[in-house]
Amino acid sequence: MRLFDYLLERTRAGQFPKETEIATDLFGDKPEFILAGNASVRVYVHRLRKKLEEFYADGRPVRISIPQGEYSVKVCDGSHEPGEGREDASEASGHARTGLQVLAALAAFVCLSGLTVWLLTSSRFLSDDPEIVGSPVWNSLHTNGNPNLIVAGDDFLFAQNNALRGTSQLVRDPLIRNGEALDVVLMRNPEHRGKLRDVDAHFLSAGTTLALAKLQAARLDSMAGGSRPTALTYGSQLTSQMLKAANIVYVGSIACLPPLLRNPLFNASGMKVGANYDELIDRESGRHFRSDGSVISEDRVATRDYGYIARLHGPSGNAIIVIMGTRDPAILQMAQLISDPSKMAMLGRDLPSADGDFEALYEVQTMGNVNVNERRLILRPVTAGDVWYRATASQRFPNDVPEADLSY
Repeated sequence: MRLFDYLLERTRAGQFPKETEIATDLFGDKPEFILAGNASVRVYVHRLRKKLEEFYADGRPVRISIPQGEYSVKVCDGSHEPGEGREDASEASGHARTGLQVLAALAAFVCLSGLTVWLLTSSRFLSDDPEIVGSPVWNSLHTNGNPNLIVAGDDFLFAQNNALRGTSQLVRDPLIRNGEALDVVLMRNPEHRGKLRDVDAHFLSAGTTLALAKLQAARLDSMAGGSRPTALTYGSQLTSQMLKAANIVYVGSIACLPPLLRNPLFNASGMKVGANYDELIDRESGRHFRSDGSVISEDRVATRDYGYIARLHGPSGNAIIVIMGTRDPAILQMAQLISDPSKMAMLGRDLPSADGDFEALYEVQTMGNVNVNERRLILRPVTAGDVWYRATASQRFPNDVPEADLSY
């Protein structure tokens, strides 16, 4: 309610606060943390907007709303969506709403597939293995009292309406990574309000979904601190508050790694991303590691993919664990690797420090889309230091566009 009261007070005064003002006034965030990629304001405004939409879903004649792309409160006619023109034919608007309902149902199926696997497999626990629980990957989750948060790498989907045709379609744009980025687009392109809509849709790749199932089957709750709560969220919904308050376990592709994790990770890492997310480059040696995932080959021909595991100390001393790959086979192979007691014991023996930050790169042998085995190429310590508060990224990442240039 503090956020709603704040926006209402500023709107009544004819003032339209900037994101940095809200972050400072309400959340007390430091300016350097805002610059480092804090999307908390957009996330909470986005959630407040959704709550208001749910509250007025019964079609009341007058409704309070927060228009997409704005930090203000408006009172509008409940028969029209904020930002939609009254000149649209009622039949076309009806078709568009029906299309969105269908899209929302489809999106729910897509985004819930990973969650469903997570929940359905939760009863298939294997026995607790001390070599896994005490391994360098997982032991840091037992040394603090934080809750544990699994972050699934996802693609954010939004709806594009065509009022003339009365149709809608789900769109994936690699430059629009979350609902907050969509809000920025609508702020800068007001002509798209009512045409582009957030329907809370997310896509999880098959590799990410299966990796989550593998981790759950290996009793991730036990690895992650026993009885402490373990929740699941999407990478596109990760906030700085979550990043500071919980131990984070990221599972997914390198391409879907949320900026709040990606930028600090690659500032600390000895690796960097190449021309695209199928390529990693070792900074020290200059060696390139390119996935064969984009190459079409027969299933009986062996190809290479690359998996990556890291453990860092987070911004509040919490644990950050990254389990990712260039493509689906590597993601799944990494999940299998960190669930294997003998491989975890070997990793622990090879690390110079049992509680230090580290990163490991693996070459994964694949046959078609099936992961076969892995071979470790790099294992070394890393230092997180102040990477969580640096205002600049370590490099220009593929598909990165400055927020000021976001358009559609």
